Amino acid sequence: MRVLNILIVDDEPIVLAVATKMIERLGHRAETSTNGVEALDRLRLAAPSFDVLITDDGMPELVGRDLVQQLPATPFRGPVFVFSGGSALDMESKYLGLGVRGFIAKPIDWTAVREMLSVISGELGIGPLERFEAAEANPAPFA
Repeated sequence: MRVLNILIVDDEPIVLAVATKMIERLGHRAETSTNGVEALDRLRLAAPSFDVLITDDGMPELVGRDLVQQLPATPFRGPVFVFSGGSALDMESKYLGLGVRGFIAKPIDWTAVREMLSVISGELGIGPLERFEAAEANPAPFA
């Protein structure tokens, strides 16, 4: 069974490292971009290879909202999630009408991320769901 290929966009190296490690421990593949401009270029060139986009809200060069607004100009059509340190209400208002599937609060709640990926895997009919139990048995990101 095929795994989810997830593009993670964040300007904080530690967030990218931890998110990549956790997503891989859940049995999926993560690729990273350090800013919205780079992510947009990758999505224009390789969008069909990505199943999910997770982007930070606040980044230099191209903020998350502007990245999401430009997605219709790319071939990417997967679900979009946004990392944010802001309140859920503020984020919902900021991204209203842009098709964002959900918000992931910082500090990152990995239980919520695991559940989100499980739902997306089920909807797409892909993903090694049996690996979630193995990841839960050892939840530390760098263990």
